[in-house]
Amino acid sequence: DKITSYTWQAEVFGRAARREQVAEEISSMSDIQLHELCGQYPQLRPMALPLDQIVRGSSKLLRLRELVPKLGSEGHRMLIFSQWTTMLDLLEELCADLVMEYRRLDGSTAVAERQEMVDEFNQNTDIKVFLLSTRAGGLGLNLTGADTCIFHDLDFNPQNDRQAEDRCHRLGQTRPVTVYKLVSAGSVDSYVSPALFIRHYHR
Repeated sequence: DKITSYTWQAEVFGRAARREQVAEEISSMSDIQLHELCGQYPQLRPMALPLDQIVRGSSKLLRLRELVPKLGSEGHRMLIFSQWTTMLDLLEELCADLVMEYRRLDGSTAVAERQEMVDEFNQNTDIKVFLLSTRAGGLGLNLTGADTCIFHDLDFNPQNDRQAEDRCHRLGQTRPVTVYKLVSAGSVDSYVSPALFIRHYHR
């Protein structure tokens, strides 16, 4: 009710929206959408979900919370992929909480900015993580600065994952590349891949 009252009075959904319409809109939002909405307004920020609560609800985020700092401390640099931009939002929060410098590229990233971000990542070894949507950028991205690919979720078309993975495998890559694919038992992941696995190879 507090979220409804505030967003209605602040005309978040437009001046013409009635309170009943705002309430209906709020009730249709997912937990993460409400979390993001609350994060945008200081008056609602105390109602946003604590990051620890979000992480505890996801076995994959729990695993990443352990894996990412470990790999970073060992000198590895990571590309972390998800199909969903909302998931990338959560991964941004996780990186910020871990105090890991990162960059992000998805379908909404301006074309003019993409090469600049790629060059910065490849040249600046202080940036340990690059968050990407699985299909963004196609074959044109050369991210040989990374030696690790982590797939938070798998695409239903395996070719899209292979294409994403190949961004590490460009001319100039001198290190073995490790690929992590995270799979949760009993979830839709089971239909994409039968098990969590790690694959090592060098091309």
